[in-house]
Amino acid sequence: MILICEPQCVGFEHVEVNAALIAAIRYAHPHDEILFLAEKEHLERVSGMLDDQHVKIQCLEIEVPPRFLSNFRRLPRELLLCKHVFDIARSNAENKVLFLSITSPTLISIKVLLRFFNEIECVAIPHGILNTITKRPSLVPIETPFWFRFWLSFGNMKRLRYLVLSPHIKDRLAILLPKIGEYVSSVDLPYFFDTEKVSRRLNHDPIRFGAFGVATRSKGADIFFAMAQEILHSHAPFVPEFVLVGHITDKTIEGLQEDSGIVESSDSPLSGEDYETRAKSVDYVLFLNRPDAYELVVSGSLMDAFSYVRPIIALKQPLFEYYFKTMGDIGYLCESYEEIKERILSILTNKPNERYRAQQCNILNGREQFSPVEVSSQLATLWNGETVTGAGFSATRLKRNV
Repeated sequence: MILICEPQCVGFEHVEVNAALIAAIRYAHPHDEILFLAEKEHLERVSGMLDDQHVKIQCLEIEVPPRFLSNFRRLPRELLLCKHVFDIARSNAENKVLFLSITSPTLISIKVLLRFFNEIECVAIPHGILNTITKRPSLVPIETPFWFRFWLSFGNMKRLRYLVLSPHIKDRLAILLPKIGEYVSSVDLPYFFDTEKVSRRLNHDPIRFGAFGVATRSKGADIFFAMAQEILHSHAPFVPEFVLVGHITDKTIEGLQEDSGIVESSDSPLSGEDYETRAKSVDYVLFLNRPDAYELVVSGSLMDAFSYVRPIIALKQPLFEYYFKTMGDIGYLCESYEEIKERILSILTNKPNERYRAQQCNILNGREQFSPVEVSSQLATLWNGETVTGAGFSATRLKRNV
């Protein structure tokens, strides 16, 4: 049995990412039962997506600590949660445990408990928290002991591995924290892509430029709104439209959005149907993130762009460079805000249909390597150096009393 635990996400958070990761684990380990532990609504959403993909797993509902808790208050709850997971593994005489996300208290709890559960081999996936290792620890005395960089570096052991979701993140970690290199593995972020292969053309007006995902300053939402306003007042030969395919969570940018000319936006999460409708209306997806936004994390929004077969226009960063290198011409990599603006104006003037279709073909062909089936071969050696025994396996429901 492989125990997979999501210790912090609730509801729709990370549903697509977690479902695809679990499917890739399923394909990499077809002879192991899988038990997924998560908050009730998150559990239902992930298992529902897996059912749609004919991937069957066992599920167990757990309570996760509320998001608003400080690290100090989270620690005892995380400790109990991790112990519960390890107890289940021990009671079933199994030793493979995967945490789909971690906080500092989660990592502390894992490292403490592994001293008492000598048979457990644990894999932990750090997401956005990795970006904190380039920053100084908090000056708040009660938070200082939870600096993630320290706990990532301290007390490591062979029975605990870190899994990062892009080779470029592993390479960057090797520079920032060379001593943990032997404990880090990497895979490409897997994703369930839309199977519809639609060839879209640019012979229509208006051409739509979109931003995918939650709108925050760190993801460049304020720059997106400013870009929209500037281009709409630039006297371009054709007037484009700008669409926010997501919702605004950063209250400090709401005023900017109101004056930007964005034709569609929302202050609350979109339904799956609304998200899909807006995404399919977009011709190009813009990524105007701050330079360090994706230094040590990957982008689910980028995978959405690939799923809807939409070329991207992005500020040059290692994350985007990696996908351009891997997939070919999938849009435009730009050095600056001004270059992106010039590129948009050029597209409006010239409507490069042939290149647009070629970019879509590159996305369709290149994205296949990021499907759960393909990524499964990268996941087969996480525990005990095991090898792949059946990529492409379609699991049947397995039963075990827990």
